[in-house]
Amino acid sequence: MSYQVSEIVQGTVTRILPYGAMMVFEDEWMGLLHISEVSNEYIRNIYRYLRVGAIYQVKVLSVDNEKKFLKVSLKLLTEEERKTINGLNERNKALIDGKALTSKLNDWIKLELDKEKKDVNS
Repeated sequence: MSYQVSEIVQGTVTRILPYGAMMVFEDEWMGLLHISEVSNEYIRNIYRYLRVGAIYQVKVLSVDNEKKFLKVSLKLLTEEERKTINGLNERNKALIDGKALTSKLNDWIKLELDKEKKDVNS
């Protein structure tokens, strides 16, 4: 499998680190979703935005074919792409630890941002 810059792909979060999340893609490709590519808002705690085992649609920023490694972004998806992705996520469920997980990223991020704003204002 070969990936292209600006392509929208689906990946699973395998590990969350303070600076971003490691993801796995088709054909044993790995990737990094840097914390700065999750949202246009400042993220104080990445653990509030992403979960291990969750599947996200992301846009490819760079491709290293030799290492089979991608750098990806969530925040660069357009509103139109996000609408399409929400529909895809409803149909593409994954079984992880006995639970069916779906990614409704847009709604979830908005809720988390609202919670964080309330925490800051309190």
